[in-house]
Amino acid sequence: MASNPLPIVLLSLATGLGTGCRCTRTCVESPFPGLKAELRQANTNGAWLRLLIVHGMSNHTQGYSSNFVDSIARKLKLDRTRTDVTGLTDPAGNLNGYLTTIDLTRNATNKLRAYELTWSPATYAEKASRFEFDSRLNPKRASLNRKIKSELLNDGFADAVLYLNSQFRPKIQEPVTNAIFRILADDFTTKDLFVIITHSLGSKLTFDCLNLLREQLSRAGQEQAITLPNLATRTSYVIMLANQVPLLRLGETNLVTDHWAQPKASAVQQFLDMRRQAIEPQGPNATLPTLKIVAVSDPNDLLSYPLRRDDLVSEDPNQTIDFGNVFMCNAPAFVGWVANPLIAHEGYFENPKLVKLLLNGYKGKPRICLKEPPTKSP
Repeated sequence: MASNPLPIVLLSLATGLGTGCRCTRTCVESPFPGLKAELRQANTNGAWLRLLIVHGMSNHTQGYSSNFVDSIARKLKLDRTRTDVTGLTDPAGNLNGYLTTIDLTRNATNKLRAYELTWSPATYAEKASRFEFDSRLNPKRASLNRKIKSELLNDGFADAVLYLNSQFRPKIQEPVTNAIFRILADDFTTKDLFVIITHSLGSKLTFDCLNLLREQLSRAGQEQAITLPNLATRTSYVIMLANQVPLLRLGETNLVTDHWAQPKASAVQQFLDMRRQAIEPQGPNATLPTLKIVAVSDPNDLLSYPLRRDDLVSEDPNQTIDFGNVFMCNAPAFVGWVANPLIAHEGYFENPKLVKLLLNGYKGKPRICLKEPPTKSP
């Protein structure tokens, strides 16, 4: 008996056509000023607004954020005046990433410097070797299944598995710590403002590397050791796209019931501790600027999770962070039935509505986007 072809036909229409597709309504939990305000504040002090952009899992080529950066430049009426690409290498001299530096300026008073970090070369060879035999099945797979298997699982989810491998993790962290060290040496001043924009696995990777670099620099000279805490205190925004923090933290769960261990502080909590410790020498009345954390998810992104404040921070007695989720559509759903999972996960940097929101901020009232389900009567 032949199977019903209707679901396959509908899925093909949904992924190939836009007709009948619609997006979920954007919901922003907490107001935030936006990056335009950060640019004005930095430029008022004659300083730079600096953006660090870090991709997540799946293979990315150098220049993956070009449309995102160019959109920011157009909306802020800035000109691209410099583009430098630096190859990053491991101690053996093997290429494991790229750091692209882009200056966007207007006159001498409007200055934004974007750093695009590409770490995909660190995992590409390992994945290609492991999945070469599996790729021979591609001609036998349906086109949509082939695309999802290749791009979402083999190229994408495999990066998260490699990162959870304690022996391979340093290979992924190496280009990131190398890039951050170069940024610290790029005439960074205590008047500059720093914004971190991460995607997917890149969120945990970036904060793990900031804390790892702190340990490495603390063993160096005093002058080097102070540079990273300075960057931490000047970080005004963390924008996390397609969050996998709840999923990846499963790898830190203590499952041995007869051997209790103190839960490990999240990487973001350790970063907050670094910020707080950096101003302690200034005395008990010293204050930190508020760190604004915006977590962005497409509800149809199968590899993104909404965040609670407790997912990031376990201790913040002085309320030094403002946190909120943003739910926004990258991939429209076909008659409410299915949305392209690849676009839902990878479409954040190409989403013009997201660029506009991040630049202008949100001035509305706080709201609850994910309400508690109603309790059922017995």
